[in-house]
Amino acid sequence: MKKRTLLSVFFTFLFFIATQIIFSSIGFMLQGAEISSTFLIFPVIGDVVFALSAFLYSKKKKLLPKFNNSLKIPIKNCFVPFIAIISYSILGNFILYSLPNNMPESMELMEHSMQANPFLYCIAVYLIAPVTEEFVFRGFIQTRLRATMNVIPAILISSVLFGITHLMTGSILTALFALLGGIIFGLTFEKTGSLILTISVHIVGNLCELIVMLPIMF
Repeated sequence: MKKRTLLSVFFTFLFFIATQIIFSSIGFMLQGAEISSTFLIFPVIGDVVFALSAFLYSKKKKLLPKFNNSLKIPIKNCFVPFIAIISYSILGNFILYSLPNNMPESMELMEHSMQANPFLYCIAVYLIAPVTEEFVFRGFIQTRLRATMNVIPAILISSVLFGITHLMTGSILTALFALLGGIIFGLTFEKTGSLILTISVHIVGNLCELIVMLPIMF
């Protein structure tokens, strides 16, 4: 049972990475020399394709996570994750973006993408990405791991995989930052049982990055 669980987690992660690489590559090839909205459209399509595929597979295998806990969640369990992610995201991103030569290319890429199509950029980064990532890494991977192991290794493994995906768009420091953020998301999901709340915390964390990023970029 544990071997099957680990294999399903591994192949889910590989499928997610492959989808990201394929659709991002298509976007790069079609956009030409200048960064346009095409760069954003195809990764978004990739996320949607993967999310639908994962949803249908999970539904068929009866592995769908609970999007919201039917039990009443204590107020403190709702506020603590938001306070944690806001504090961590603002402080962490400030340090990250203040480091010399840390992510000049990725910052330039985000700037051009935002200027090319602000609406699509916000939809991709602040809505579709958090929904897809939380469904995959907390809703599926962490849930599957929890069926065969304790909470700490389950959260750590899902967070490490979450961090690895961010190597494609940033540096090792970016991946480490994402890994630590993943632990916050993992604990939120574990404590509340609500994927919707976890997605909301993720969205707020990404928005805090925008608050730090805009003064530096402009």
